Amino acid sequence: MCSASKYTVLPLSIAIASICMAGSVSAGEKPHIEEVIVSAQMRDEPLRQTPIAISAFGSELLESRQVSKLSDLEQYSANMNFGAGDRASRGEITIRGIGDYSRNIGTNARAAVYIDGVLTGRSYSFDQDMANIERVEILRGPQGTLFGANTISGAINIITKKPHDEYSTRLDAQVGNFGQRKLGFVSNVPLTDNIFTSFQYQNTSNDGYINNTTLNRSLQGFDKDSGRFSLRYAGSKLTADFAIDALEEEGKRTIAESLEGTPGFAQAPDIYEVSHNADEFGRRELFGTSLHLDFELDNDAKFISISAYRDNEFEDVSDEDYSSLDVSQAHFDETSEQLTQEFRYVSPKYDKGDYVAGIFFSDQEASTGRSASTDSQAALFDLPANETIVTTGDIQERSASFYIHGNYHFNEKVSLNAGLRFSNEKKDIIYDIDDTTGLFLNLPAPISDDLSENAFTPKIGLNYHIDEDKFLYASISLGHKGGGWNADFLQTLDNFKFKKESALSYEVGIKALEADGKLDINAAVFVTKLTDYQVFQFFTHPVSGQTILLLTNAGEATSQGVEIEVAYDIGYGLYLSTNMAYTNANFDRFEHLDGQSNFTGNSMPFAPPWTMNVALDYSRNLSSSLGLKANLDYNNRDSYFTNPDNTEANTVAGYHRVNASISLEIGESLGVSLWAKNLTDETDIRQKSRSFLGLQRATYLPPRTYGLSLKYQL
Repeated sequence: MCSASKYTVLPLSIAIASICMAGSVSAGEKPHIEEVIVSAQMRDEPLRQTPIAISAFGSELLESRQVSKLSDLEQYSANMNFGAGDRASRGEITIRGIGDYSRNIGTNARAAVYIDGVLTGRSYSFDQDMANIERVEILRGPQGTLFGANTISGAINIITKKPHDEYSTRLDAQVGNFGQRKLGFVSNVPLTDNIFTSFQYQNTSNDGYINNTTLNRSLQGFDKDSGRFSLRYAGSKLTADFAIDALEEEGKRTIAESLEGTPGFAQAPDIYEVSHNADEFGRRELFGTSLHLDFELDNDAKFISISAYRDNEFEDVSDEDYSSLDVSQAHFDETSEQLTQEFRYVSPKYDKGDYVAGIFFSDQEASTGRSASTDSQAALFDLPANETIVTTGDIQERSASFYIHGNYHFNEKVSLNAGLRFSNEKKDIIYDIDDTTGLFLNLPAPISDDLSENAFTPKIGLNYHIDEDKFLYASISLGHKGGGWNADFLQTLDNFKFKKESALSYEVGIKALEADGKLDINAAVFVTKLTDYQVFQFFTHPVSGQTILLLTNAGEATSQGVEIEVAYDIGYGLYLSTNMAYTNANFDRFEHLDGQSNFTGNSMPFAPPWTMNVALDYSRNLSSSLGLKANLDYNNRDSYFTNPDNTEANTVAGYHRVNASISLEIGESLGVSLWAKNLTDETDIRQKSRSFLGLQRATYLPPRTYGLSLKYQL
């Protein structure tokens, strides 16, 4: 059974102590905590006055923590796991104990990622590069009113830096152990008084930290190129932003390592060693373009149009026997194209309130081809040799929605925060499976199916301004995740289709600025009730004996807990921040497909009860041209399960990480940083599961990494 980790005690004590110390701080000192502006409610407003549980990360924090990709933020955001399975590139995001990823084209994730308000696409597009980013907003809880379907657990909005009216160029370079290398630049070039451009490019690579003893190569290495071109027109009444972004990533990667005691094959002896003989790799190609038009109307109202296109590809090959034997390997690939259009009206701020209203259209097409093959030594696992299973699928999703959201002020202290969204989704699928092993379906012809769903996702809340620095809110909201199909390796069509799930969430929060602006507190208590919860089930087929994976509407679940973020300016250049969360996420009703198991009362997968981060930052000017910055942070995840069965074989022990950095700012042009992640070189398992051959496997967190970063501003 999962329990609170001992590592949470010290940071919790520090956080409480910092609050208690706040009263003794001199009121004459200048506050360090600056106001953060977010756009979570489709208009810019202070974070402290936004009635949503949000974690916001600005560009300075992203740089000081060496956040190079979105998944790195997992360590610094309470109640969020990113890449909870075998690799972050699959986009497994879990927020408040609720999450998964779009394993096949017939299903979608429960969280969504946006770039400047544009949905990035399917889950393998989520792990975006963090170069030239203004801030990242992580919204926790259902966001169905403003963000639509498939945001039951939350939404993440990445806001890029926009071109401006000054010439500038910044160069970045980085080297580190395991062959880590990064080289990039961003240039801002104004063309006229009101037309500006920016160019950003970055190459990141490393050699990997897992040794394949069979093929004599390193794994978990990659080579990634990413870039973005932005063009801004800043007129008196119109601001237009055009952008193109792209990312290409390829590397030799393995899903997992075999665990000791797994029978049937030769095994590499050490952690970070494998003996796989398949040529394993992973590849992603992401492309997007968007046009954002912002028209200023009379009385400070706005009309906004966002047109976007995204094209994404994903491919990987894995060794399914996790050994040097010729037993089985699998190949997955998927492509998707997406067109979106949003029109939004942002009202002026009237004395009694304001509102945002809009319509949204989306058209997405996705195709997949996945195969698994048995090789010459398959008989060791009682499988026929040299046979294949191939599945193909094509899906089209079309959606249209209308939303309105606003605030009504009863008086200076009390206001109503409410909204609603009506959505219609239509999906069509063509699916085929060709099997020569005799273990799976072998359809004589492709099958087709369709579904149409309507969803009504309202939100209502009350806000109470205790004073100008204290804000209390309470809300009730609905969210939904669309239905779909198990377009996967199937042995039966009995559970091919599943229906949509819904979420009802209650949240109460407080945001306060205390101690003369030196202490910032954000806290929330939440309860989310999930109905017709879609969950992956592993079970052993009674005839073939093979491990089967299906997504079904298991029943009902509840996630409830508390979150707190505290930032405190201690003084003397010291800045303490901590965020932590306690979550109790359980199945209220879950009867297994095998008709015998009952998982009612079990914990939901990838839902550690405690998650926490505490950081201490220090900054000081050593002279008029030399500045020093240092950071030490500690993060912890409690133990959790990777499967609804909650067995010991699917239990991951809690783990912690310590990271540190120190940097010198030399004048206004040069910066040098030394940094280390996993400073104490812990070796911890992140994921444990069974393969389709029934083998026990595990994914380990990376070992200690360290490096040197340089930046130069021209």
